[in-house]
Amino acid sequence: MGGVADAVSNIDDLAAGLLSLSELHAFTLRIDPQNFKILAHNILVVLAMMFPAEMLI
Repeated sequence: MGGVADAVSNIDDLAAGLLSLSELHAFTLRIDPQNFKILAHNILVVLAMMFPAEMLI
């Protein structure tokens, strides 16, 4: 979840701010980008379960 903190600190230029993180995942760790969509969905589901009043669905 440290990537979220990096994204917030580089909110004005996300592409450049998260370039090193993107390269780490793509080339060093060889993580399939499709897994990020699944992870993002799971995070949203958990947030919706934990904070139902705050989620606008």
